[in-house]
Amino acid sequence: MKSLQIVKLYAPVIGGVEKIAQDVAEGLGSDVLCCRKTGRRAVEGINGVKVIRTASFGMYFAMPVSFDFLRVWRKIKNNYAVIDLHAPFPLADLALFIFQPKGKLIVHYHSDIVRQKLLSLLLKPILLSTLRRADKILVSSPNLKSSSFVLQKFQNKVEVVPFGLDINQYDKFNADFVTELKNKYGKFALYIGRFGYYKGLDYLVRAMQRVDYKLIMIGDGKERFKIEKLIVNLGLTEKIILLPFQTAEKLRDYFHASSVFVLPSIYRSEAFGIVLMEALACGTPLVSTELETGTSFVNEHKKTGLVVKKADAFELGEAINTILSDDFLQAEYSKHALERAKKVFDIEIMLDKIRESYKI
Repeated sequence: MKSLQIVKLYAPVIGGVEKIAQDVAEGLGSDVLCCRKTGRRAVEGINGVKVIRTASFGMYFAMPVSFDFLRVWRKIKNNYAVIDLHAPFPLADLALFIFQPKGKLIVHYHSDIVRQKLLSLLLKPILLSTLRRADKILVSSPNLKSSSFVLQKFQNKVEVVPFGLDINQYDKFNADFVTELKNKYGKFALYIGRFGYYKGLDYLVRAMQRVDYKLIMIGDGKERFKIEKLIVNLGLTEKIILLPFQTAEKLRDYFHASSVFVLPSIYRSEAFGIVLMEALACGTPLVSTELETGTSFVNEHKKTGLVVKKADAFELGEAINTILSDDFLQAEYSKHALERAKKVFDIEIMLDKIRESYKI
């Protein structure tokens, strides 16, 4: 059964949706239709996957402007038994509305459109058209299924398929480097990810004023300068260490060396938090915020870590201190974290469930 993954952008572009689309494409042998950020059309092979990148004039409101996408879609739309659309992707909704395929339509619904509220209202009719047309809608957690306003009309065809990882890969780390990190920083909290508006990193920095340990922040993005300035203004340059993005191998080392991983997001744009799942796979306790999305599905409160109120630096700091200052609690959360990763978030579990969804 030949399938096509439709996604806004694709590897080597870094992002949660892009990573899941890649895992599904490689795991199921799908082709991929996506856009380039800018430039002419390109067709290439990545890890055995055929990737069609349509021409684009550039990105506007985080969306590629690509008339070529419509042309290519019209040409190939009936070549596949299953179309798997990774939403939100309004350009693809428009393509499906104009040129309907003969094959089954699966929608991987990753999140609601949160920030662009006016744009969301304008695009809602074509999104609803896609969801009505869909044979099944896959979401990553029961939290997203129940809390998404958009999905309330379609509950009868929504299925929960948690994202997954190759758990065995997360056992591999550089023991010498992990020991070096522990000797250098002692117990420390860790953040890995984009420096974006929805991550709540200013609350994390302010929380560190009342934390008795160090924080390592790894990543980059539009908010980085603002965060650097806040760290200096609060006199936290000795307590908070900023590092650029690292290789996947190095990130595993940091997960294993840290005593708690923190995801302080403040908006529902953080629909799952793949990085939380990666921390679980390394047995790292978690602190995350309550967004009524998948983050509180990945991180079970008082089992794999602590879930606190969003946009609250005091609660965030208290939770970080609670775990870092209690060796027994840290060990318990670590044990349950690894157990949950293996039981719920193994990539083969995810792929098996997606295969079943394709057999409508």
